[in-house]
Amino acid sequence: MSKLDRLDIKQLRIFQALIREKNASKAASKLGLTQQAVSEQLKKLRDVFDDQLFLRKTTGFVPTPYAEELSVDIDKLLNDFQALLAPKIFDPKTVNDEFVIAATDYAQQVVLPALVKVLRAQAPNLKLIIRDFEIDSLHDLMENGKVNLAIAFPDYIPLLNCLKSNIFVLPRRIHQ
Repeated sequence: MSKLDRLDIKQLRIFQALIREKNASKAASKLGLTQQAVSEQLKKLRDVFDDQLFLRKTTGFVPTPYAEELSVDIDKLLNDFQALLAPKIFDPKTVNDEFVIAATDYAQQVVLPALVKVLRAQAPNLKLIIRDFEIDSLHDLMENGKVNLAIAFPDYIPLLNCLKSNIFVLPRRIHQ
């Protein structure tokens, strides 16, 4: 079993708490663990890193030079894990991409002017390409990412008859 397989985030959080608190009881309290659980994880950390990591003194734990060195990298790792779990916020102002809209003649005259105005205001760096709606090739165009959005009216899209509306919007399916 590799050293990486023997290491987990919980141990890194315990390491970080020990660096900050320099006391197993305080670190345990801060993490909602028992002092014994912290000591057991510290033992595993010592084995993984092949270093004492912390020396017991009358005033508490003193990190070894190697532990001090590790603390910078472990802080960065834990911050990166935290960022990974943070919700991603979409800001259209930062989009610097190309978006292709296929629309019928009528949609280009009636729907698109207002839509383009909103998109220009909210996503100024988004390059919009408007192309004619081609029912015969629409599926392939969307499947291949050559069209991101199709705007048409019900007569043009017989496959979608689940909603009574005057306009249908078909976004391209995003591949995972």
